[in-house]
Formats: sequence, structure tokens, C-alpha cells
Amino acid sequence: SRFFRGAARVIVLGDSWNDFVTDALGLPAGHVVVIRNGVAEVTGPRSVDGLTRAVYVGEVSRRKGADVLMSVAGDLLDAHPRLALELLGPLVDDELAARGRELEARFPGRFVLAGSLTGTPKDRRVAAASIFVLPSRAEGLPMAMLEAMSASLAPVVTPVGAIGEVITDDENGLLVEPGDAEALSAALDRLAGDPALVHRLGRA
Repeated sequence: SRFFRGAARVIVLGDSWNDFVTDALGLPAGHVVVIRNGVAEVTGPRSVDGLTRAVYVGEVSRRKGADVLMSVAGDLLDAHPRLALELLGPLVDDELAARGRELEARFPGRFVLAGSLTGTPKDRRVAAASIFVLPSRAEGLPMAMLEAMSASLAPVVTPVGAIGEVITDDENGLLVEPGDAEALSAALDRLAGDPALVHRLGRA
């Protein structure tokens, strides 16, 4: 608390973080400044192979909800033969890495652990997709989500951190509660079967 009170200003990523930091640390009014993350536009060609691509960007961890995503991936890919799911990010959990490799073997070319990508290779993968999924349990304001939105992807995310200040459910994305595999599956199932909804949310 002394550290933050001694700073000239404390910068946070959203109004919810402003409220939390101000209340938790007893900071004076005006001491906290909200500066939201900004991103450049992400552009590139959409996939032309007939697949609906959903992309996850972030470390493949439980904190980011990768375990929840993997728990529903098999049934979703079985139900939607034209759906593909790519995870872009480092594998930081051996158990999740093993589960991901099982899914890769079961759905070759439709479930992909792409590993860590940055710059143009990452941007191309994001731009080729039409759905962004990040079922995180904790976030500030994720750059990956904002980059996906700049590429007109339809987000499926959790209302943690400042995400709920950016995403309005069924208006410019779909919100699911952290750890709720059933809700995540339902949201992705809905998008996989409704290209018009994907397009509407992505444009918004």
C-alpha cells in the first residue's frame, strides 16, 4: 500500500481495476488513471479451406482456461466436422500438453497446438480465424482479445478483469463464466452452427 500511495499515479487497464485498487489500497481520488490497452489493426486473409477456425491465444494453462477448452474440444469437433481449433501459445503445463497432443492425434489438422508465435506468423493465424476463444479465470484486459476483435473475430470470453467493460454478451461477443465447461461448449456450438452470428459479432 505504501508503494502505491508513494507513486505519482497508478495506471490500471479498466474501471473495474480502478475501483478494486482504490478500495483495496485506500488511494485518494484521482491517484489512479485508467489507460486501456490499444492495438494496431490485425489484417490478413480469412481461411479458404472451408473450415470454421476458432483460435486461442495465450499460454496453454489452467489460469487461461485451456483445461476447460480442452475438456469440450473433442465433443465439439465430433459434432462439427468443419470446425477447427488452434491454440497459439507456450505449453506450460505437462498434463495439458499431453491432453492436447491426444486431441491433435484424434483430429489431425483440426486441433492444433501451434506453440508460441509472435508478429506476422501469429497475426496471420488470428486473421485466418473467425472465432476467438479465451475462457480465462483471471485477466487484466487481454491484448490477444483486442487484436482478435481488430481482425473482426467473434470473441467467446469470460467476464473477468476489464473484459466485461469491452464485451457485451450477444452484442459484440459471447460471455461465459470462468470454469463453466457446459456454457463454453454451448457458446462454441452456437457459433459453429451459425455463420451469420459469427459475422454479426465479428463486425460489431
